[in-house]
Amino acid sequence: MDGPRWGWSEAVEKTRLTVCFLSEVYPPFGGGGAEYSTAAQATGLVARGVRVIVLTPNWGALPQETTPEGVEIHRAPW
Repeated sequence: MDGPRWGWSEAVEKTRLTVCFLSEVYPPFGGGGAEYSTAAQATGLVARGVRVIVLTPNWGALPQETTPEGVEIHRAPW
């Protein structure tokens, strides 16, 4: 495979990435595959050194929290 000479971790070190997920439902609320797929993607990106923020409506949890994996969750008033 052709590609850049540097690896993913080197790219993250050069530029601190921030990814924001907008999700109508995010665990622990909901129980569908889309919610858990979003959580898995967020956790995987954090493991690679990317800052991940999830913005979701507040269905009755803390307005802000950080998961043990390092995903920042911001819940907006609904």
